[in-house]
Amino acid sequence: MTRTLVLGFLQTSPTLLFNLYHLAVNPEAQEKLYNEIVRMVPDQGRGEVTADAIGNMTYLKHCIKESFRWGSFLFSTM
Repeated sequence: MTRTLVLGFLQTSPTLLFNLYHLAVNPEAQEKLYNEIVRMVPDQGRGEVTADAIGNMTYLKHCIKESFRWGSFLFSTM
């Protein structure tokens, strides 16, 4: 069980870091994602984040898919 969790973390963390990097260098995308989060999470983004709220965040899904697309290319060429 622990090995599965570690392997999942090792796979996910570079992708999330890659995604955060691209949001940091692209302020327009970062602002668009921020606005979506504030709109979907209660109390202007300070409330509880639920699975339903995350499931309804279409721009977040697009960002993650784009990160997977770029990440799979970059990591396969290393």
